[in-house]
Amino acid sequence: RPALRASFQSVRYTFLEGLICLKAAQASSSWMEKKKLRTKAKKSLKMLHGWLKKGNINVVHTVHLLTAEHAVLNGQHIQQAEGSYKAALASATRSGFLHDKALTHELAGNYYMGKGDDYWTKYH
Repeated sequence: RPALRASFQSVRYTFLEGLICLKAAQASSSWMEKKKLRTKAKKSLKMLHGWLKKGNINVVHTVHLLTAEHAVLNGQHIQQAEGSYKAALASATRSGFLHDKALTHELAGNYYMGKGDDYWTKYH
């Protein structure tokens, strides 16, 4: 994958791969499986960060969303997760990625539902 360029297909594939790994790790009960999936997701996030540093502004919302899901998986950085969800929503809206905005609302709603926060669950 290092040869991948920051084309739309490559960015989309990398983003979805990272998101799928994070969601599968959240659902997994095996610590070994969680570790394997977390490592794969970190690689995707690192690749997206690299594209962002090279000037691809179309990956900003994907980086924020994966950061939020990674924080949820770790369970330690609740404020980071909430801030990243908000940043992903703002960035996806500003950039015109309506499908990713909807996905972010869905994932944030699930996060707040898991916390038992009815107000924010209904908002998202």
